[in-house]
Amino acid sequence: MATTKIDLTWTDKAIGRMLYQFNTLESNINNLIFAYFQPSREAEAFKNTLLNSSVLGMGPKIKILANMTDFDTKILDRIRRVANIRNSVAHNNPGGFLDVKKHEGSVIISVMNSSGKLKNLKLAEQEKLFYEHCKEIDEYLKGYGEKLME
Repeated sequence: MATTKIDLTWTDKAIGRMLYQFNTLESNINNLIFAYFQPSREAEAFKNTLLNSSVLGMGPKIKILANMTDFDTKILDRIRRVANIRNSVAHNNPGGFLDVKKHEGSVIISVMNSSGKLKNLKLAEQEKLFYEHCKEIDEYLKGYGEKLME
């Protein structure tokens, strides 16, 4: 069988890395929610069905986190921001089938801000912010999870 070579641009690779990182983040959030509630009945169904992203999206998961004891609201804001960037690159597809919007040589993506307004922002800057927030979120989730195990 012949294979097709796919030439990936920097934009394609950046998008792929961010989507992968977001999936990892969501998995960590799922594990934390599971650890917090410690379901004794139907634990596997809780984890594999209820927390499945096709059943329960990130928005409701953020609401669950917001109602967990002493969960930091700053981290909730960071998760929302990361989710907005993820949605922007996943659904706007700046490097794929749609025309790439460029401004002064930069790839531009439309990202929703906290007021619900779309803003055109540079992908490279949003990627940097995305990873900074993910690092902060991951560290917080790890610490919160460790406190749950005490």
